[in-house]
Amino acid sequence: MAATRFLLSLGILVRLSCALRTGLPTRLVGRTSIPRRAATGAQLGGPADAAGGLAEDAADDFAWAGRSVTVVTTAALPWMTGTSVNPLQRAVELAKRGVRVALLLPWLDPGALDPQEGQAAIYGAHRFARPGEQETWIREWVRGREADEKASLGLEEEAPATKGASGGSWSVHWYPGRYCPGIGSIIHDARPMRGPVAAGGEGSAAGGEGVARVAPRSILDHLPSETAQARDLCILEEPEHLSWYHAGGRWGDYYGYVVGVLHTDYMQYARAEGKDAKCKERVTFAFQNCAYRAHCDKVVALSAALTTPSFESAGVDSGAPKGITVVANVHG
Repeated sequence: MAATRFLLSLGILVRLSCALRTGLPTRLVGRTSIPRRAATGAQLGGPADAAGGLAEDAADDFAWAGRSVTVVTTAALPWMTGTSVNPLQRAVELAKRGVRVALLLPWLDPGALDPQEGQAAIYGAHRFARPGEQETWIREWVRGREADEKASLGLEEEAPATKGASGGSWSVHWYPGRYCPGIGSIIHDARPMRGPVAAGGEGSAAGGEGVARVAPRSILDHLPSETAQARDLCILEEPEHLSWYHAGGRWGDYYGYVVGVLHTDYMQYARAEGKDAKCKERVTFAFQNCAYRAHCDKVVALSAALTTPSFESAGVDSGAPKGITVVANVHG
């Protein structure tokens, strides 16, 4: 589709132009450890590498309790898709292990001038005037799901709580997004805000603030403040997707360690367009390889299909660097 070709071309130009400002070339030559502003390996509770960050093989030694983790994703309930459900489940389960989790979700304008870009496009009959209303709906969904699971196991239902038994918690934060029907995905919306600023909701660390759009270059401008949420570890759900219109710095410059979780086979999407498939696939490969190397210390593919060669003549895969990529079923 023309929209996809435009998206890929624009994304590459934006990402590479930003790379010249943020030092990306050092990652393109194969360096998988970069200086980290927020934390060192010792501070994260695991062995440090030569650069002072968390060593590549430190996952099993990582001490979860008491840590702070930010999960950034590209979709939110009530849109029932993998990038809304899986990250939410991940946040809930990490909170049960004593982690303070900040879940960063896209907020769609309920009064979008183009209905195909707002909540009407993907939320069915649900409409939320403010982020707090949507957060309440999400938390009710989590409680209902946990109650159903306990009932199926014959367990007594516990009183709902925002904080986990081990001191962990999960809060919801928002960045402005818009649905792009041409690619069937939500992207960051950096356009000027047309309506009033919305308020946060239950468990939100926003302190009553809403989705501000003050010089919003990128999603990084909407991160919780460091005083509200320490920046130990960041989990990017679909790092390539989050990089399509990313015009900010590297996530690794903001967090001690960054893990990218691969959900979608965008290489297959490129091939499915038919005409010029080889060219589109190579462009997709190059862009994704740049995105993974620029932003991720570790890449986790949910399926081996995302890491095995898929185009026989070129022998290319998703672009995930072999040295930092593992395959693991971490669906929430």
